[in-house]
Amino acid sequence: TGGDDWQDLVVGYLLEWRARALAHPAIASIIAERALALPAATDDLEELLGVLCDAGFADDEAVRAFYTLFSYVLGFVVWELPRSGDTYHDNWDAALAGLPRGPYRTLHSLQQWLHTTASEEQFQYGLRHLVDTLDRSRLQQS
Repeated sequence: TGGDDWQDLVVGYLLEWRARALAHPAIASIIAERALALPAATDDLEELLGVLCDAGFADDEAVRAFYTLFSYVLGFVVWELPRSGDTYHDNWDAALAGLPRGPYRTLHSLQQWLHTTASEEQFQYGLRHLVDTLDRSRLQQS
């Protein structure tokens, strides 16, 4: 495995993990609160670290890359779960409506984008930037 293949495999895993965590919200909090070494987790870790090493990441960089990406997904899900749905958007709108425009002009002008803080678009934006940065780092190691 090399080139962009590592990205497809690792990002695919992370997207699946996020989908499972959103479908079963307790997963993210259990993993965030406990140090678990379950066979399924170690199997995934073995496979994904192998993908990163095969793609040309140095050993320490492969471990750091995986945990950077996984920590992003886990943190995003923990952030995202209580902020999904119309109630969150309505709360943002109500909070901003109560703020004067003068001192909060930037928040008012960016209001439509503040709703995206816990969205698929925001998740993909962050993940893509992390993967691109890690790939540039990988290529500089070579």
